[in-house]
Amino acid sequence: MPELDFRAPRLFVDASLVPGQVVALERDQSNYLGNVLRLGAGDTILVFNGEDGEWRASIAGRGVDVLVGPEGGFAEDERTLLLRQPQIVKLALGPRVLRADTAAVAALALVQATLGDWIGSAK
Repeated sequence: MPELDFRAPRLFVDASLVPGQVVALERDQSNYLGNVLRLGAGDTILVFNGEDGEWRASIAGRGVDVLVGPEGGFAEDERTLLLRQPQIVKLALGPRVLRADTAAVAALALVQATLGDWIGSAK
């Protein structure tokens, strides 16, 4: 008789499941695992798709890419294309216009303050 795990969080994925496969999650799924269940890299979940049974999976570390627009801003068609991507999160740095190199440093500081090891480090 298979051992059943009733305590592990489960997540439905709309993809075929095969051993060793990396499954990209939608933004809502990532938010649910990270912010609601407070799971992080290395934690175990059970994934299922309704066809292939349940598979034990571990959460990979999440990487962050920062895309800084040109000093004149993105063209409207570029902005539309970027915002259609499920992994893209729009981050505005307020009403100020920054040079590209300054904007990159400001954006990385916000990422580090939000996701990095600066959280709770003030004593």
